[in-house]
Amino acid sequence: MGIEETKYTAVNDDEIIVIVSNGEDTKNIIEGDIFPIGKKEYKCLSIQDIIQPGLLIIKMKVILKSVEIKTEENITNPEALF
Repeated sequence: MGIEETKYTAVNDDEIIVIVSNGEDTKNIIEGDIFPIGKKEYKCLSIQDIIQPGLLIIKMKVILKSVEIKTEENITNPEALF
């Protein structure tokens, strides 16, 4: 894990900053909401609505999906694994 730095901000590799208009579609976004972006899912960490009037600046962090681990107890069709 590293830090990616630009002229404007520095965030961890697993975090992104999303800027969207503050309107009817986005007014109900709250911290903890999860959104699919690309092939990953991101959790909303913080929302700033006073820095830029009319915009929401949302800090998000990538989350890992839970993966079911196959064990002898939960395998009903062993041939399907190969």
